Amino acid sequence: MSLQILSIFSILLLVAQNSNKAFDAAVIRPAPQLPGGGRITRWVGGPGTADPGRIRCSGVSLLQLVMRAYNLREDQVKGPSWIASDLFYVEGTLPPGSSKDDLAMMFRNLISDRFELRSHEERKAASGFKLVPASGGARLDQHVQDRKGLPSGGIPEGRFQSLHFPAGSRIAGLQVSLDAFAAALSTEIKIPVVNETGITGLHDIVVYFSENDDSAATPGPGSQLEMPQASEPGSEPGLFTAIQKQLGLRLQRQQVGSMILVIDSARRTPTDN
Repeated sequence: MSLQILSIFSILLLVAQNSNKAFDAAVIRPAPQLPGGGRITRWVGGPGTADPGRIRCSGVSLLQLVMRAYNLREDQVKGPSWIASDLFYVEGTLPPGSSKDDLAMMFRNLISDRFELRSHEERKAASGFKLVPASGGARLDQHVQDRKGLPSGGIPEGRFQSLHFPAGSRIAGLQVSLDAFAAALSTEIKIPVVNETGITGLHDIVVYFSENDDSAATPGPGSQLEMPQASEPGSEPGLFTAIQKQLGLRLQRQQVGSMILVIDSARRTPTDN
């Protein structure tokens, strides 16, 4: 079969199968469920952090591991319900000099080995959004005069953190691309978002929004968010207007093609470490 007719997922799967990228040592064990069904998910360490030789993932699902390994959104992975509900603790030791791409490959091989994951791909058309500049142009980095001005909450560079509280919500990222921001928005609203801003480079991005107030204002660093506590079912999320007012960007609806990774089978209990 020619590489020209292989989809991106087929190529990734073939590369993963043939790669020798692996953790020097890795542990996977069930993570305890919190009272009331809640969860706290943490990814600590790895390339680009203060602890590049080790990564610890607590309270993560197989779904989240697949998303991290293949750089997919939640809506791009289909499988049995337990892949999202069962939680695990994963710890891995990386060879010296490992990159973020190496880490992704290690996760691919790890879940293929320990969970015996088997999958195939499908393509579907879906309603989505494209991220474009609003009238007047983008206004990036305007929230951050220096790193002390961004309430990072331990955000690693190159990644986003999403926080939701009754008083208001926030998405923030340090030194991230607009492609990464579009991916974070896709996860947030569970609808595909494609970056078509034409803006390159890395930025510090933070957007504050309300779950049901679509006129969210921008608070200053350290200020309190005075926002409604509950969302109206079916209401337009305040995130849309917040993105336009705070970042000079907007989400425009469009049809998008989406690749889906379908998990055919996987072990609910991973093999021994």
